[in-house]
Amino acid sequence: MNAPRSSAAPSSVFTDELVGLSAIYTPGVRVVAWRRDLPEPLTPYAAGLVTRRPSFERACAVYAGQPLAAALDLPGEVSEGRAALLADVQQLTQIFADLTGDHQLGLRLRALEGTMCPKWHVDRLRVRLICTYVGPGTEWLEVVDGVEQSPSPRILGLSSSLAPDHRLSPGWVGLFKGASASDDGHDAAVHRSPSVPEGGARLLLTLEGLG
Repeated sequence: MNAPRSSAAPSSVFTDELVGLSAIYTPGVRVVAWRRDLPEPLTPYAAGLVTRRPSFERACAVYAGQPLAAALDLPGEVSEGRAALLADVQQLTQIFADLTGDHQLGLRLRALEGTMCPKWHVDRLRVRLICTYVGPGTEWLEVVDGVEQSPSPRILGLSSSLAPDHRLSPGWVGLFKGASASDDGHDAAVHRSPSVPEGGARLLLTLEGLG
């Protein structure tokens, strides 16, 4: 069944400035989206990567300030686009570490041809950074009545036909609160992966603290 939307104040903040990401610590805010444009060489390189390497995936634990070239081992010859993607992931890793105070992070950069998490759900963590370089971005809801009272890794009571309130555009950076962000878990963001059209693909970066 579709859950009724709440009349509560919006739980999403949209910002055009990096400093705006700190709004994730505002009570009642569940998602902060940093609207930004990607460097020109990055997009064609990223699009080519998912076309040439549809199974590309890098998942590793990294430390704040650690050079990421070896860990990411991006395919292809040295190019402006390859360098731009590496620099962007490096920058976002440092930003996330500075914002959260986590010194060790779980980093995952992967190409996706299907829909990874199609059901509306919340995560069991404090906060996750999500950035889609290619393809449709993560979708989320504003507050849904009842859901915030019983967060779980998978919210089965919400129909998959429930339309999202928002979606990240390519290049935007999203911070999504999880159930561990508060003692009662009520500030967790309800989100899901978008549908990927047949023949389409995504290049997705996620970051989370490891303690």
